[in-house]
Amino acid sequence: MTSRLLAGLTTVAVIGSLWAAHGRAADPSRVTASSPSERILLRGLLSPRVVSTSAGLYVAWQVSSLGGFPVSELSRVNSTTGRIEATRRLGATFDQAVAAGGSLYVGISTPSSRPGEALLRLNARTLAVTRRWSDFGEGGSLALAGGGLWVTGQDRLLRLSLPEGNVTASVALPGANRSDVASNAAGTILVVGEADQGRGALEKRDPETGTLLASYSPMIGVSAPAVAEVIGQSVWISEATGMMGYVERFDAASLTPEPGTGTGGSNGISAAVADGLLWVSQIEGGSTTNFCGNPSDGVALAPLNLPPSALLQAIGPHDIYYVTATTTAGAQPMHSDVLEETIPAACRVG
Repeated sequence: MTSRLLAGLTTVAVIGSLWAAHGRAADPSRVTASSPSERILLRGLLSPRVVSTSAGLYVAWQVSSLGGFPVSELSRVNSTTGRIEATRRLGATFDQAVAAGGSLYVGISTPSSRPGEALLRLNARTLAVTRRWSDFGEGGSLALAGGGLWVTGQDRLLRLSLPEGNVTASVALPGANRSDVASNAAGTILVVGEADQGRGALEKRDPETGTLLASYSPMIGVSAPAVAEVIGQSVWISEATGMMGYVERFDAASLTPEPGTGTGGSNGISAAVADGLLWVSQIEGGSTTNFCGNPSDGVALAPLNLPPSALLQAIGPHDIYYVTATTTAGAQPMHSDVLEETIPAACRVG
């Protein structure tokens, strides 16, 4: 899922030029772009997060804080005009979202001192709340597989039936303080990444029951490996090691690493799978670690000519979406613009 290319949130309020406050599209006459195919969708957002789903394009950003805890707002954005067509204050921090059956399932984080909902089901068009679930654990990850929705929360993996939303399976992940889950587009393969304070593991599980089918450990890193959407027989992960980071391919059947497929970078390096390709990105990475590639071996097909401060966050059917900081690194709060750029010709499949 492309939503895995996401930046963290900080605890400050939105100020400055906020197009979304009035539901307006960016004025093309006031937009400066570094290439003809690039344009600014939204300006001056605090820690924006961009998600491209089958139901449309969504952007979340921080709007306030409750006792020092950040609160996000989520909006459905017209990818053509940049106009905000629906919005919802989440009352917590946005983590991740996936679309299914006309609904948008949104994982959120709430402060431990004020336990609350960890998962919301929203109408994908209006963003009206249709159901809430509580106490799934902080930093949940979402994936559709086996006809249900899989949700991780620290040391648990839960399966929710669709569309009812009943918990039909609960799997313990002993000792894990972080976990991540991903699947393939057909929902027939389910992969989980987990870690305690540094010792990590990659697991293949039954997409209907969560039964462990294969595993690989230890993973080299300081957090749970972030798992990109599975494609073919490839499982791509990104991992931070404390000093550096890397992305690497694992075989989807055996979960063994494939030699020669890794790309090294900073702790912020990310991997995603979308539109039949591998996408690798990191801030200040240049063409070496910002590229689209062959998902079977990781060979770069074309560089992504992103600005140095840009962070790739989502890949749509025709465009990529990234954010660039509009204040200096030492300034607070840190605001960013959301930009859209046409996918390079060499990164289009079919």
